[in-house]
Amino acid sequence: MLNNAWNTLLKCTWVACFDTHNFQEGKVYEVKNGRLIDGHGRKSCNTYDNVYDINDSFYARFKEVKE
Repeated sequence: MLNNAWNTLLKCTWVACFDTHNFQEGKVYEVKNGRLIDGHGRKSCNTYDNVYDINDSFYARFKEVKE
């Protein structure tokens, strides 16, 4: 079951040259209620509950930032 309340911070570790979400390597992005907020400030259409699914869905790679 998808947890729509997943909230975390993800650090971008790699970006493909054909990325269209304006992700930048080294920058931290927010996941709010399961939706990744991209470099344009837009929320993803899909909801996620883990970083592995996000990494499979975008032309960028992320790791979770532990507070």
